[in-house]
This record gives sequence, C-alpha cells and structure tokens, in this order.
Amino acid sequence: MNTAMTPLINLLNEIDPHKGVKEIVEELIRGDFNKFPISEWERLTTEDFFRIVRKLSSTHSSLSLSFSMHLYTVWGLCYAFSGEKREWLKEVVGKDYLFSSLNEPGLYFVNPGQVQKEQYPLTVTKVRNGYLLNGIKKYVSLEPFVRYLPVYCQVEGYSGSNHGIIALIVDKQSEGVQVMKDWDAISMNQTYSNSIVFNDVFLPEFNLIADENTVIEQTEILGYFYRLTIMSVYFGMAEKAIQYITDICKIKKVPHTNTRLSHFPGVQFSLSEMIIRKEASEAIILKYCKELNDYLKKPKAPHNLKTVSLAAKEFVTRSAEEIVHLAMKIEGIESLFPNSMLSELHTDIKAGRFHPPQMDVLNELIAKEHLGIISYKKRWC
Repeated sequence: MNTAMTPLINLLNEIDPHKGVKEIVEELIRGDFNKFPISEWERLTTEDFFRIVRKLSSTHSSLSLSFSMHLYTVWGLCYAFSGEKREWLKEVVGKDYLFSSLNEPGLYFVNPGQVQKEQYPLTVTKVRNGYLLNGIKKYVSLEPFVRYLPVYCQVEGYSGSNHGIIALIVDKQSEGVQVMKDWDAISMNQTYSNSIVFNDVFLPEFNLIADENTVIEQTEILGYFYRLTIMSVYFGMAEKAIQYITDICKIKKVPHTNTRLSHFPGVQFSLSEMIIRKEASEAIILKYCKELNDYLKKPKAPHNLKTVSLAAKEFVTRSAEEIVHLAMKIEGIESLFPNSMLSELHTDIKAGRFHPPQMDVLNELIAKEHLGIISYKKRWC
C-alpha cells in the first residue's frame, strides 16, 4: 500500500462505530482523510482504494457509501483535471467540505439527437462569459458537508453531432441553489442524500470540466472509479456480516443440546456458501483493479473495462445481498431486531442493486458488447 495511506487507515481504525455519521464525517474531514495531498492521490492504486472503502464499510455502511462518493470523485478529478482546472481540487483537498459525485450521464442506449430536453434532469443555457444552470441533482450524498457539485448537463439549443452534454462544477453557495431535504429511504438512511435544485445559477466558463466534444472521454474514468467504489462498499458490508455471524456461531448454543451453532452441518453449509461468495467477489474485484490499473497506465490501449466493471458490480452486489440473507438464516428471528447488526445490514444491502446501471440495463449492455450489437436507430431492432 502507498505509505502515504497509512495515517488514513490509522484514522479509520480509531473511528468509534457507535457515533453518528455526521460526527464521524466531521472527524474525517478535519483529520488526515481530507489532507491527503493531490500528488498522493495520483499515486493511489485501485487496490489501495479498495482497501480504504472496504475498511470504511467495516465501520458504518451508510458512512462508507456516502463518504466514498467524495473520495472517488477527488481521485477521478485528479485524472480529469489539468493545468488551471487543478484549482478546483485545491478548493476542496485540505478543507472542511466535500465534493459530491458525478455519477454517470445515464445515456446507455441514447444516440445523438435522441436526448429529450424535458427528460434530462439538468440543462444549461450558454450566456455571455458562462452558463445558466437549471434543474435538479437528486440525492447528493452527505449534502450538508458538500460544497462543490460536478454535474452533467444538456446544452439548450445544441445542434452538433454529439449528445450535447457537458460537465460543470457548481459551488453550492452560488445564488439560485436550493437544498431539498427529501431523503427518507429505508436503505442507507444515514447518508443524508438530499437533492439540490438549481434556478438560473450562473456558472463562469472556468467551471467547465468537459465540453460537448470531450465529455465522454474526459470523464470516463470517473465512471470506472464509481463502479469500483460501489463494489468495494458492498463487499465490505458482506465481510462485516460474515465476521458477525462467525462470532455468533462460536458463542450461541442450540436449545436442549448444549452444543454451539458452529458444530451443526446446516450452519456450516450456509457459512461455507457465504465464504465462497466472498472469495469469488474479492477475486473479481482484484481482477478489475488490475485491469483498471493497466488502463490508467495506458488509457489508449485496447481494454475490456466496460464488461469487467459491469460484471463485477453486478456479481459483488448480488453476492453481498445473498451473504447477508444467509447470515440472517443462521441467526434466526433475532436478526430482525434492532439489536442485531444484520437488521441494519439487511436494509442497507438492498441499495446495492439500485446503483446505475441496474440489472436489466446492465445485462443488456454486457450482452450487446459481447455480441457487437450497436443500436443506431432503435434499441431492440
């Protein structure tokens, strides 16, 4: 591991998991976690990042998902930014606030000319020396701590040959920005993922990350980092479930037998299935890490990252959900009560399958990539 990462891991080891998410985040951004130099972010390997997020998950699942959105965005922007654009990183790294995540543009099967303005969540109008932004960015993780928001926007009146999408950075303190406190989910309910509304927010040209002609190429890496983040979060949650149920099996006795759970074949078979899924998940994550590292070294070389990243995300999140289900089967009805760690993991792990792209779209993307199908006019013809 990068030696500069050591103080970060030490800080994670000192976190009290019984504290609230807001209190822990305040400790993180005022400690070593947000003072990691930009030069060290560039040295960060995918395996390092996997270990950090995995460790975060062992502390608190909502914390892991929400705080890692900031981490992967900083890491990705180190690659997306160059020259004077680096000033944006300096505005956040070492300060007491966060980036939101860029996520994905969501145009999986939409060709240029098919983007419908009324269905795209954010639009910009070009004006003198900048842009006017309107729309809504849904569910911004750790919104109370976020200062800067990278966003994809559709350009009003675009008539070029691409999708007409650009990427900008928005200062949440800009005039015309409003917070909509609408996060009331049963899963990951402590991520404070409120929505942000933009009403004629003026953004100077300097806020442009990527224009209509370069947006896909320049921000592609953030999509790959995003998928690594998602699989790392839910893998860490699965590990947490295995450790918890292993401890239960060594202590809890079956009534009228005076024998611990660990000695019963049914429990052993379930635990074995959990371990198999965990080991397979780690193997596919590490395979993806290796291919992503190769891509970072030679981004122009042929690669299979699209398929590998999608397959890994689907397999890991599905396996994590199944691992928690098996753990609940072993613990029994006690797993449904708040004093069981599995009751919270059970609701949080459900969110894993809803991160884009969701299963049906993901399966279609993988199969079409494999078959070499490119839909120019109609999606299924």
